[in-house]
Amino acid sequence: MLPRPEDIDLDKLINGGIMTDTCSAAQKTNTLLSEEISGKTHNLLCHNHLRNVWVKNVLESLTKFLRSHLNDSLEEVDSMLRVSPSFISFARAFDKMFSLTANYPKGYGKIFRQWLVENHSGELVFNVERAVSGGRQDIASMAAMAIFWNRNYCVDFLDEMIRFCGKGDNILVQNLFILLSLVGMVAVARLWPIFHIAIIMPIRWLAGHTHKLSEHNWGYISMGHVLDKLKLDLESIVEEPELIGDETFMMGMMEEWAEELP
Repeated sequence: MLPRPEDIDLDKLINGGIMTDTCSAAQKTNTLLSEEISGKTHNLLCHNHLRNVWVKNVLESLTKFLRSHLNDSLEEVDSMLRVSPSFISFARAFDKMFSLTANYPKGYGKIFRQWLVENHSGELVFNVERAVSGGRQDIASMAAMAIFWNRNYCVDFLDEMIRFCGKGDNILVQNLFILLSLVGMVAVARLWPIFHIAIIMPIRWLAGHTHKLSEHNWGYISMGHVLDKLKLDLESIVEEPELIGDETFMMGMMEEWAEELP
């Protein structure tokens, strides 16, 4: 089943696609490879990487805004507590403390789980996914769902740890108690799940399933149409920020392809 050596030729990529990630070295390799082929090629970027490039820029913008917005509050906090407006740092600290799988030795995930059973049995809570060990930027949006939904339980738990269990000198406990009490950070924790459900999850699904959808006349080039639509929708949000809270608008971003694909 293997091809003969003389049948292996780069020109077999004519009218095909060359896909790499988004770093400069990979893009340069993409360009150089296409120049070696004596015909047209489609030069593509991986949409799992592109999604995280977009998320990274949103994170950086939010951190810059929060650092300015919360400046007076942050100046009152002891630098030893390492309180930062970076949402990625917030997500990682939250995972360390509250992971229900208790995968961080200095965290209180096991105690928190037992506390939930005793005080809020049967209530819905979310677990954070790989925020400590993961490197992808969309771990922020994944963690935000747990941070926003579980927040009231977490604040009550930390309050008990500080007041009744002698944990007031624990840096991680103090750090999270402050972050979970800052209205600006809570607002961002509410914003990210909206982006995650409306944009990030659908694009992740499309990027991961595109190779299975040829029977629906869908291929990797089709993802360009998704980004064109996303760009227009995000520009609309820039003009009318209140659209972020409009469920019909946000959940309708991918409706065009929901009708076309299974």
